[in-house]
Amino acid sequence: MKKEYLITLLFIFAALLVASAAWILQDESRDPYQDKSRVGELLFPELDSIVKAASLQIVDFDAASGVAKPFELRKVKGEWTLPSHYNYPANAQEQMIQVVTSLMELRVIRLVSEDRATHGDYGVLEPDAQNVGAKEGSVGKRVVVRDEKENALLDLVIGKQVDEVSNKRYVRRAKQDAVYIVGLDPQYLTTDFAEWIDRALLELQPWEISGLYVRDYSIESLEIGPTVRGNIMLNYADMEQPDWTLERCERPTGVGSWQTTGMPPGKALDREKLHECIDAIAEMELANVVAKPAEAAQAFRTAGNTKISQETRAALATSGFFPVEGQIFSVQGEIQTYTKQGIVYLLRFGASPEPGLRYLWISADWFKESLPPPKLEPIPESDADKAIVEARNRLILQEHEKKLEEVQKKVDALNEKFAPWIYIISDDFFKKIHLGFDNVFISEEEAKKQATPADQHAHDDHVCDENCAHHHHEHECDENCPHHHAGHECDENCPHYSTQDAQDTAGAQSAEGTQNGGETEPTDVAP
Repeated sequence: MKKEYLITLLFIFAALLVASAAWILQDESRDPYQDKSRVGELLFPELDSIVKAASLQIVDFDAASGVAKPFELRKVKGEWTLPSHYNYPANAQEQMIQVVTSLMELRVIRLVSEDRATHGDYGVLEPDAQNVGAKEGSVGKRVVVRDEKENALLDLVIGKQVDEVSNKRYVRRAKQDAVYIVGLDPQYLTTDFAEWIDRALLELQPWEISGLYVRDYSIESLEIGPTVRGNIMLNYADMEQPDWTLERCERPTGVGSWQTTGMPPGKALDREKLHECIDAIAEMELANVVAKPAEAAQAFRTAGNTKISQETRAALATSGFFPVEGQIFSVQGEIQTYTKQGIVYLLRFGASPEPGLRYLWISADWFKESLPPPKLEPIPESDADKAIVEARNRLILQEHEKKLEEVQKKVDALNEKFAPWIYIISDDFFKKIHLGFDNVFISEEEAKKQATPADQHAHDDHVCDENCAHHHHEHECDENCPHHHAGHECDENCPHYSTQDAQDTAGAQSAEGTQNGGETEPTDVAP
């Protein structure tokens, strides 16, 4: 009997050990994030440092198409890039700090559900193929932050807004069932490409522009050939009246031959259109990009190098660009923007990738005539003064060479920036900067209306406010303002250097000489 009693006790003890082990194992495997006691705790304690974040992935779900749209940022050699957009450089440092900080500070306000079946109700279904066809509003936005070793520091699904007046959202940790309420404003968690980049393409101000050279042609196909309407050279002097002047028109008279003419009979320049154009050039923002074929990106880092394969040519043609004999031609012509610093921005207009958008090819060049050789002091006959004057002249020449080198470096840097990409701009910008014979000129009667006091740019204070470029008083600005200027305070490098100043130094610059540098020289656009 005693023996049976001991055996029974042993069985009971063994059962207790098994139960205890099962309870311990269950506790160790238990999801700690399902615990209701987590109210007030950090949702992602793993994400404890901004420095650890090396990539950010945001996946949105397009209910209309049933397609998940991934967007990714990644830090490469200390610089943020966009792998989802051909590794385009991102201007994301500040925004990443805001994003990661807001995610680090997520705290549980309340646990609302532990039932997987309710995920759709709270909009926290994961945006993946499994949920294609799910009810609108039931699929959330997924956000993943990883470290440089690809370890997930945060994997979050953001669902519906709890109410209309607060920033409270339903969320859950991806692959977990529990749905929480947290305080989160997702405005920085955007998949809009334009919100993560430096959208200013040219970093140019309207008053820096000295002229426009319009190449008005279009190409339906290489088989049909181009329709060439001609070229227009316009000069711009923002501090003079008239500010816009026509230097010349060029009309094709045959293959390779041109006739130079002046203002078309009965016509005048549409100054309002031209002002709209340079304002849009200065303000032009990037909507998206596509990467050029690698061969083309390398070839066009320098002007005149177009030794590329037929495969690359065919790829460029789909975007509306055609390399021909050292130049790039485009389906909607081009405009060359001249600046007072000597840099020329070449804007070529390609095809439309989709309604409302336009491909744009950008490159840079410079015309050396914008920085003519400096005027040197005459060498005196006196030996005592000769050495002093020669030394001064050497310094002047050295300074001039330094300026030439600086411009060349800037052009090289710009082409390094532009070379890998075909840019995409909105049709709104395209329509403003796309010039031709049909919109540069208006009738003389229309031009007179533009010059009336009610419409002209130089209006009285009572019809404008402090935001108007012509509403200006010297006491409101400093010496850096382009409108606060005296000729004796500048030299030939100043954008407001007057014609008389130029005559006193190196001579007045003619715009006619500005068409001789690199690929900016007018040529017959016929391929």
